[in-house]
Amino acid sequence: VSGYEHIDKEFWLGSSGAKGPCFKIPTSAAYIKVVMGAYIDYFRPIPGSTYCDMLTTFNKHQWSPDGRSWKTLDHFWTHQGGSAAWWPRDNVEGDNRKYPSFWGGGGPPEYQGGCCTGEVGLDPSSSDWGWGKSYKMYYSPAVADVDGSCQEMCGTA
Repeated sequence: VSGYEHIDKEFWLGSSGAKGPCFKIPTSAAYIKVVMGAYIDYFRPIPGSTYCDMLTTFNKHQWSPDGRSWKTLDHFWTHQGGSAAWWPRDNVEGDNRKYPSFWGGGGPPEYQGGCCTGEVGLDPSSSDWGWGKSYKMYYSPAVADVDGSCQEMCGTA
């Protein structure tokens, strides 16, 4: 996904009768993997939700640092993905980020691409921190697959 695209509900669901990228994820997928620069985050829908529900809302996802151990995090109240401020730093040993990856802004057009950092150790006050990050998103088959052989959903290999 380009850092210059406006990623919102319409992007994921599609428009004008065409189905969007969220419909490419099999219902049996174990999780999605978001690669934003140096960071890899794993997400799956909360019980009772679909991948399309998860990708188009702010509070229907669980997060994992490895695709195996899952956490229900405090959610940011408007963007798609991510968490409440400083949730990773305060809840995951060794992860000093302000947020895990957001895959969409779901708001004004200035929220393009993903957020917030792809660079390890980048200070949130840096001008390189924020929206406009490119990322790749993959889905894993039902069998947990953290060895890098995930199926690509968006972007090119």
